[in-house]
Amino acid sequence: MFKNVKIRTKLIFLFLFVFLAFIITLEVYIIPSVMTTIENQVKNKLKNIVQVAVSVCENEYQLQQSGKKSKQQAQDAAKEIIRNLRYNLADYIWINDFQPKMVMHPYKKELEGQDLSNYKDPTGFKLFVAMVDIVKKKGEGFVKYQWEKPNTKKLYPKMSYVVSFKPWGWILGTGIYIDDLVEYQNKIKMTIRLITGLILLITMLLILTITLSLARRLSQVEKMADLLSHFDLSKTDDFKAVSSDEIGKVTSAFVTMSKNIKDVIKQIKDVTSSILDAAKELTSASSEIANVSEQIALAISDVAKGSSEQANSIEKSSEKLSALSNSVQDIYEKMKEAYSSVQAVYQRINNGQELIISQEQNMNSVKEIWQDVQNMMTRFSEMSNEIVKISSFITNLSKEINLLALNASIEASRAGEAGKGFMVVANEIRKLSEQTSTSAKQIGTLLKDIYENIQTISNQFEVFNRILETQDDITKQTKDVYLQILQFSKDLLEMINNVTESTKIASNSISVISQEITNIASIAQETAAATQQTAASTQEQTATAQTIASTMKNLETLAQQMAKKVEIFKI
Repeated sequence: MFKNVKIRTKLIFLFLFVFLAFIITLEVYIIPSVMTTIENQVKNKLKNIVQVAVSVCENEYQLQQSGKKSKQQAQDAAKEIIRNLRYNLADYIWINDFQPKMVMHPYKKELEGQDLSNYKDPTGFKLFVAMVDIVKKKGEGFVKYQWEKPNTKKLYPKMSYVVSFKPWGWILGTGIYIDDLVEYQNKIKMTIRLITGLILLITMLLILTITLSLARRLSQVEKMADLLSHFDLSKTDDFKAVSSDEIGKVTSAFVTMSKNIKDVIKQIKDVTSSILDAAKELTSASSEIANVSEQIALAISDVAKGSSEQANSIEKSSEKLSALSNSVQDIYEKMKEAYSSVQAVYQRINNGQELIISQEQNMNSVKEIWQDVQNMMTRFSEMSNEIVKISSFITNLSKEINLLALNASIEASRAGEAGKGFMVVANEIRKLSEQTSTSAKQIGTLLKDIYENIQTISNQFEVFNRILETQDDITKQTKDVYLQILQFSKDLLEMINNVTESTKIASNSISVISQEITNIASIAQETAAATQQTAASTQEQTATAQTIASTMKNLETLAQQMAKKVEIFKI
């Protein structure tokens, strides 16, 4: 399905797959996990804040038990301390009992002392009754309802944490408005998505740059292969390898191959031209020999003297002409072999082209992009490590704060009565420090899960290694084909050398024939009469010369055909 798809399209599909996988992981797992962690941290914060108020009550209750204060004095002191406690500027702690009746409220003093059994929010929910129920069942818990924000007259959804102080029958509680929590969570979501979007944008730019570079270089290889498939070697010198990677090596191999083929074609053209010229000269010479032989046949009837010498000379000429015929036949056979060798070279070039096409198809799966994706995953891992370091720093800081709180408690105990209130606050600081350390460990665990998910995504790209191995095998096969082409070129040069030697032999034979014909002419001048046997020999000589002329004509035709075959190459 994907064999005919361009590499640029494949890389785009790959990026979209990684993009969608990461977005799904982010939206389905990472962001919900972070939101859950934030909500748990808020709940722990509410618990810790209420525990501060509980510690105040415990401290006053101890003063009551020791007899230093009456119950009413201790309760009044605790209510005033808690009434003035604030966090986040306007958030507060209130006190009601199990009736339920409002014991103390920092902003709605009109509710103090009132029975809250029938107090409902705008939805009809009896919130204080629900608080009493959950405290009776579990001792503590969270309740959601609607309540008026301080300094405003509007009602907002609110989540409160309540816990009982059994010695006085009190229920202490504080809460957070859900819209504030949602706004904080949305800010965190937006931050995560902005960072993710920036990383994905950078990745997209990197992939686009690499894709365009690969497309340009593969297009150059494709153009060169097209030129070679059409026997056009005139423009291959314009191509140059601009890189040392696999594509650059293929381009360099193409350039080298085209240069070698150009050299071979030039040599073949030169040899073919020489053979063609020699064949034309031999044809002309053979025709002249035939004409001379005919003239000799006409004159033999008048030649008598020297007939025996003439017969011997003609016999020798016949032998030389036979040798010439054999040499010409050798040339013909060698040229046939040379033609077959050229065809084999052409076939091997086609095989090399098919392997290069296979190389190109496998190169579509080359995963240079894998390195970029791996860098992206490494960056995520580094970011997780940085956050882990921050979490570790928070843990160490919490330990330091815990130690300082412990020292403060010791100093407060040394101060006696005057330092008891400070000791309570120091104890609460120490508890808050422990809670902070626990939260930091939870964040570290969550980051470990995120790192494992990133590693899982990275493992999905191992298939690219197998594709690279396939690419190496195809490259080796391509090198073997090139070696075969060189070997065939060497064989072609050897055969052309043999043709040259055969042509030389033919030339020497023609020289001998010319000398013998001269002897025949000399002897013919001395011959007075011709015999029937001499006439018959002369006729045989004429037929042989005509055969030689015909053979030379065939050789000329073959040389012309070979020249036309070579002309299809443009150099």
